[in-house]
Amino acid sequence: MLVLDTDHLVEFDRGSDAGEILRQRLENADDEIATTIISAEESMDLKIAAIVLSHRATLLSRNMVDFAQVPGLGVEDWTLPES
Repeated sequence: MLVLDTDHLVEFDRGSDAGEILRQRLENADDEIATTIISAEESMDLKIAAIVLSHRATLLSRNMVDFAQVPGLGVEDWTLPES
């Protein structure tokens, strides 16, 4: 399962290059896709991380610095081109 954080969803609304990269990657993903409905406030990061961990999912977020501090949490930024 892939869980999209709010910062990934906003890229669709902006019509940005990052949003297009994300759309293409999601179209090719074999995993179930879900999204958070929690606000983008930093105090909510632990709640988002807990949801993702409880589902043994991977979080898609641009907030790599904060989420990288959560042990065991898989987090990736799919708004960047694949290397």
